[in-house]
Amino acid sequence: MAAGYSSSGINQARKVLQKTHIRYCSLSSSSSLKIARINSRIEPFVEDRVVDAKAIKTGFNPDIMRFNFQLKSLVNNGKVTEAHQLFDQRPNKNAYSINMMMQGYIKSGDISTAKELFDGMVTRTAVSWTVMMGAYSQRNQFLSAFGLYAEMCKVGTEKPDQVTFTTLLSGCCDGSEALLEVVQVHGHVIKMGFDSETVLCNSLLDSYCKCRSLSQAKQLFNGMLERDSVTFNTMITGYAKHRMNNNAVKLFVEMRYMGLKPSDFTFAAVLGAIVGFEGLSLGQQVHGLAIKSSFVQNVFVGNAYLDFYSKNGSSSDVEKLFYEMPELDGVSYNILIASYANDELYNKSVDLFRKLQLTTFDRKQFPFPTLLSIAANTFDLEMGKQIHAHTLVTTAISETLVGNALIDMYAKCDEYENADYLFRNLACRSNVPWTAIISANVQKGLYEEAVALFNDMRRDNLQGDQIFIPTIY
Repeated sequence: MAAGYSSSGINQARKVLQKTHIRYCSLSSSSSLKIARINSRIEPFVEDRVVDAKAIKTGFNPDIMRFNFQLKSLVNNGKVTEAHQLFDQRPNKNAYSINMMMQGYIKSGDISTAKELFDGMVTRTAVSWTVMMGAYSQRNQFLSAFGLYAEMCKVGTEKPDQVTFTTLLSGCCDGSEALLEVVQVHGHVIKMGFDSETVLCNSLLDSYCKCRSLSQAKQLFNGMLERDSVTFNTMITGYAKHRMNNNAVKLFVEMRYMGLKPSDFTFAAVLGAIVGFEGLSLGQQVHGLAIKSSFVQNVFVGNAYLDFYSKNGSSSDVEKLFYEMPELDGVSYNILIASYANDELYNKSVDLFRKLQLTTFDRKQFPFPTLLSIAANTFDLEMGKQIHAHTLVTTAISETLVGNALIDMYAKCDEYENADYLFRNLACRSNVPWTAIISANVQKGLYEEAVALFNDMRRDNLQGDQIFIPTIY
């Protein structure tokens, strides 16, 4: 066998290569036995070639192998058009070929064509089902992926494996309403005996957290035979996102006691959880641990500390950390600009915003609400109009917070018509725009209009601000 040739049999191996014209390996890693690369010890035309010994032994069709190898090479290099042309030239394709072509279309964003190939398959492998589920999961279309999973179970010719389950669950996103489907998947995982697999249990844990079912997540967590860093990181993040701050901090302490390593998401989650705690002590301890663990170099963690100090310290603390950070992004600037504004250091806010405008960060994510609040508090109508123009150019005006801030700015700058126009065209109204427009009517002496608006607000099941209710009545 080719795989059994030693260095003394190089010439014999080369003859086998020339005879079969096989220049590659295409079988799965679990079923392939490969010759190591011969490199410089044989002639250049066979250099860096890998031979699948099992293909030689079984007489596997070298033409199909060559076709699949070429197809895979094109897909992996993003040449989907060329791959499609090659694919169409071959009359008979096996499941591997179709799966590879499906992956090419999915990578290029053409899910509909991939689905057409999938629907036309006579024989679907577990990989076929998993690839198609992954297409939907990558786009957070969990219910579509689950529909395919249900169909796979109904057909019954292929059983899902751990990869199938993990791929399926990856499509569950924050705020998902798919709790019932996740519970069903969990039941199937138990039935198939995969419930002791840590990686799969971590995926289930993450899905429960994203479906806002912390009770079921905790039950799964407590029942896991083996937990790793990902397990704790997932649970801590879930607790922090749902404001179960004490649970998050306690679990973080337990994690450290067990000697498990936190991730950047863990540090960010814990810092978010301890924002409401009194004093800076705990946050400073976590900060010290992040420095010791070298996570302070991570901009994601750095921003979490900026946010922590902005809510628990002063703008000077935030400023010091900001200029010490090795890497910054738009979020970093936004936090410091907001921190300056909270301390009424408006000039510093505006100066830093000008520097932000010189960067290449996403302009739509600029801190427009903060700048508009500065314009409102300083009655700087000209500045407010300039920021308004920026929101139009970047389409940030469609954001609820930006719309609310614009209404408040125009109302406080005595531009009632502009405030009213924006208010009437606001898609989603919270207490903030209602308060701004009612207060603007009161300031203009339009008390009847203010009362009418107040009653409209109450009909929208919103409660009036205690500050302005007495001014209406």
